Amino acid sequence: EQAKATGQRRKVEPLITPQKSYARWKEIEAKKINRFPVSEKDERFFTNFVGTPDWIAMRKMEEDFGDFYLQQ
Repeated sequence: EQAKATGQRRKVEPLITPQKSYARWKEIEAKKINRFPVSEKDERFFTNFVGTPDWIAMRKMEEDFGDFYLQQ
């Protein structure tokens, strides 16, 4: 790999970020509000994510900055 050969490091993005998790939670919330079916897996995520430090932080950022922050 060229990056290894030149001693450069590539920036590796995490697969799951607080923003992505919160965006997923918001999507599930919208489905539930509109009475669309939600999978068992999504239902578990929705229930378990609420109240976590990531959820609290993202909720605060959304309150302070709106949806703009979530699109970063």
